[in-house]
Amino acid sequence: MTAPEMGVAVGTGMGAAVPVPEDYDAVRDLLDQNPDLVDMGVNLVMQMAGASCERSTTQAVIDHLQSMLDGGGVIETGYDIGMEI
Repeated sequence: MTAPEMGVAVGTGMGAAVPVPEDYDAVRDLLDQNPDLVDMGVNLVMQMAGASCERSTTQAVIDHLQSMLDGGGVIETGYDIGMEI
C-alpha cells in the first residue's frame, strides 16, 4: 500500500491512512511546535461565525474537516476549502 491513492497507515493510534506520510509528519510537527496557529484559526472562525464557545467551535471545525476526509470536498489536487487562496 504505497500508492498515494491507497494511503499509508501512520502511527496516529487511530489507524488513520494518509497519502503522504512525510507531509502528515511535517504538519503535525509544525502544529505541535506552534499550537498558537490552531488557536488563532479557531478564534478567527469564532469571530466570523459570531460564536462564543471555543469547544463547540473546535468540534464544528473537526466535524467539517472529517467530512472533507470522508469525501465531501476532497479533490485530486488537494482540498476544496471553499475560498481562493
